[in-house]
Amino acid sequence: MPYYEYRCTKCGKIFEKFNAIKDADKSQVCPSCASEAIRHFVAPEVIFHGSGYYVTDHRSESSAKGEGK
Repeated sequence: MPYYEYRCTKCGKIFEKFNAIKDADKSQVCPSCASEAIRHFVAPEVIFHGSGYYVTDHRSESSAKGEGK
């Protein structure tokens, strides 16, 4: 079972809960104020390590440093 993030609709607290996939979209109870909390979607972080990526192989050094803007 994976962890999911939820955000309280009243106090705004963001917390994680270990849920079954079938229960992921069900509202939860906020641990701070006991109000309803809905699932909070977070974009995954992408890190380009190694070769084979445009950012690591083909970008010019000035572009990578943010020069020329």
